[in-house]
Amino acid sequence: MRPTDDTTAAALDRYGPLIGDREFAELAGVSVHAPRAWRQRRQGPPYRKIGPGARLVRYETRVVVSWLLGRGNAA
Repeated sequence: MRPTDDTTAAALDRYGPLIGDREFAELAGVSVHAPRAWRQRRQGPPYRKIGPGARLVRYETRVVVSWLLGRGNAA
């Protein structure tokens, strides 16, 4: 399934273009610990590390919505 413009636009309006684990978990309807576990198992969507020392993990909102819709988990 492909993300709809409405789903993506709503997520972008609410969260902006980049989100962290907390927002990802909220979108997915899962524990805040799930995105980290998915990253460690290399099962989640692509992410990037930003900030001083590249310690902050951020996901592109559009990519997360697409990933969730592909899994059938979009909230």
